[in-house]
Amino acid sequence: MNKNKTENAIPPIALKIAIVETRPIFRRGLAGVFTESWESAALIEAGSVEELTSLPGDQGPAIILIGLESEKDKNSIQQIAGLNVKYPSAKIIIYDYRDDLKMIPRLLNLGVFGYLVADFDVSELRLCLNTILQGKKYISNEIVWEYLNHESEVINHAKARLSKTEEAVAAYLTQGMSVTRIAETMNRQISTISTIKAKIFKKMRVANVLELKDRLEKDSSPVPAASV
Repeated sequence: MNKNKTENAIPPIALKIAIVETRPIFRRGLAGVFTESWESAALIEAGSVEELTSLPGDQGPAIILIGLESEKDKNSIQQIAGLNVKYPSAKIIIYDYRDDLKMIPRLLNLGVFGYLVADFDVSELRLCLNTILQGKKYISNEIVWEYLNHESEVINHAKARLSKTEEAVAAYLTQGMSVTRIAETMNRQISTISTIKAKIFKKMRVANVLELKDRLEKDSSPVPAASV
């Protein structure tokens, strides 16, 4: 028996699943994944939390998959809290780009069951569903790594403005590597590396790789001794 196939298999039970995503094409793609992998699932599609909660129906969804980046202009904490009030028995799965790692424990404390990176693949989605249907919480390994790294930097009062992942990506960029090559080297999604690259440029206040290289070289230069 194929162990990976067994672990990623979704139980053949009928559940109502809500997908909240503002981008219609991406929303339809997610719906297609559920349809192919879980034929008995009843799907609800909504472009926002407000649209979902306003839909008619006596029975709410058992699972809500919501793209947090879709609600960035609103109070995400209040959005999730509102969903818990409206659908107290629903298990909420969030996916985002981890722009604010400090929100993760707050959202988990609100009752969020699953936390995925925005560029998750089908196998991870299946694993997440299996896990939460067993009553356990699921957090993407990539998010766990990023969060622990972030907390470690805070605790140790790290001086570096870039995280270890960002430093690695910055180093590869200044070596002339493309985003695609970096993604292959670090075993990450191309979209993830592109997001990290954008964050690096924003933090370092540069517009291109040449400026980044110059900035990093200046920051690593020893501070001259003060004259007496």
